[in-house]
Amino acid sequence: AIRGVRTENVGVNGDTTIGFFIDGVYQSRAAQATLGFVDLERVEVLRGPQGTLYGRNTFGGNISIATAQPRLGQFKTGLDLTVGENNKVRIEPFVNIPVSDMAALRISGVSEDDDGYVKNVNPSGNNLFDENTRSARAALLLKPTDRLTATIKIDRGSRGGAGGAAFGYKLVGTFFDVPSNQQLFNATPIRNLNTRGGNRDGVVDAPLTIDAGIPLFAAGDPYTIDTDQKTVLDLTSKNTSVNITYDFDSFTIKSITGFADFVAVRTSDTDFSASTIGTDYQQTSAENLRQELQVISSGNGPLSYVVEAYYFDDKLRGV
Repeated sequence: AIRGVRTENVGVNGDTTIGFFIDGVYQSRAAQATLGFVDLERVEVLRGPQGTLYGRNTFGGNISIATAQPRLGQFKTGLDLTVGENNKVRIEPFVNIPVSDMAALRISGVSEDDDGYVKNVNPSGNNLFDENTRSARAALLLKPTDRLTATIKIDRGSRGGAGGAAFGYKLVGTFFDVPSNQQLFNATPIRNLNTRGGNRDGVVDAPLTIDAGIPLFAAGDPYTIDTDQKTVLDLTSKNTSVNITYDFDSFTIKSITGFADFVAVRTSDTDFSASTIGTDYQQTSAENLRQELQVISSGNGPLSYVVEAYYFDDKLRGV
């Protein structure tokens, strides 16, 4: 959210209101921002409408991620290691290799695991907000002349685990309509709902003296849940981008080409309880091709300008 503008719609029909860019390439689904980041150079946050320079779906502003660039004539390697609570281990290595006087290669990656901090006491369920992330990126810099620069990047990433599912929601009350004694989910009369011991609250909910209630489990403790469904958050991403810049004396021509293939699978225990009543499933996939051509003035003189041609093709599928 930027300046009060946001969207919580992560479905296939939910375009972003905050633009999200990686190395100048637009990411059309908000969930792509949750894949995590590796080997960054900088993060830019622009507040307020950015449609003039960044185009569609930037009403509230945008977030622009710049990944670390290969460096000519420099061999360098490094490793970041993070160890934390809930068995959290994050390993983030990189290496910069000078291929020649005109080329350099940078390879980076990340591996992150942790057990999650929302604990599920039900053996049929799982903890929430765990992490199982793997990502790798290769970037090739070509600079045959002082005027021409080209960068080719390929990355592959995945994030698995349970995700957040229905975190923050807990069920309290009854599944029954008292006058009719009908189960509201499918209108089927039933006498023995919620046989699991912990679900009874000692309150007769229906005329036939049935205690069908579900008490609020672990009241006041949002980090302890009792859900019987194993939830899933499975994100996969494949990205390729080519950025080419040619510098003339009075202006610069820049081409940005990007291709992204993104799939998100989410499930949630929609009855928020230990009863086997509802499970939600959602799959979103996006394949997009982006081509942008810019003519940018050098900034010398009284006139500064940007002229741009833009093509974007986004194929979306949802289940």
